Amino acid sequence: MIACLLRAPDCAAHVTAAWLAALGVALAEQGRHVAAAWGLVADPVDLRVYVDMAEVPRDRLVLVFRGVLAEALSAEAYHAPPDALGRIYAPIDTVDVDLPGVADAASHERTESLVNPGAGDGVWIPLPGGGAQLREACDPLQGVADVVQGFALAAWALPSYFDATAAGPYDSAGVLVAPFSRVGGVSGDYRILRDASGRTVADPPEAAATAGMRGRRILSGGGCG
Repeated sequence: MIACLLRAPDCAAHVTAAWLAALGVALAEQGRHVAAAWGLVADPVDLRVYVDMAEVPRDRLVLVFRGVLAEALSAEAYHAPPDALGRIYAPIDTVDVDLPGVADAASHERTESLVNPGAGDGVWIPLPGGGAQLREACDPLQGVADVVQGFALAAWALPSYFDATAAGPYDSAGVLVAPFSRVGGVSGDYRILRDASGRTVADPPEAAATAGMRGRRILSGGGCG
């Protein structure tokens, strides 16, 4: 899916259109690496910086650079399932976050939308001990970065990470030690799980708000961080 960038009216002033265009180049390069690893089509990034959602074509991942995301609990960004025009909406907080944080959040959402476009309604991988893990490629690596075109972009899991029998490496940065693991000790890393009863939970439990959850609920419409 082609990604595009939308600078909303409440976007923070330090996130300029020129900076977003440069970020788009880095996201395109990272997307090619993700696509190659996952056997996906390496869709390009539309480097036009949109200002109105009505202008955005159908079947796009729309990275929306906004103000504070009041609807996303404590998350700095999230992505939702496709709308009626096939557009995946991924709003990103720019007010409470510096430029490196904005770049990290944008790459996190772009990568996860490639690997699991259905978000919370997407692909769940069965766990060896029962239950399942949502196929979110960046959550277990939150806080770990790959430098691409001068931007520190979110590191991401390889397909081997979601295979209990696979040998490593398990991620783009080479830090995960086993399938279905977390980095641990890094701020914000987490997994979204479904237990044997079908209840959606976070690992660790305190990450529930960051993951876009309140109890059994993932963000309305199946969106997640």
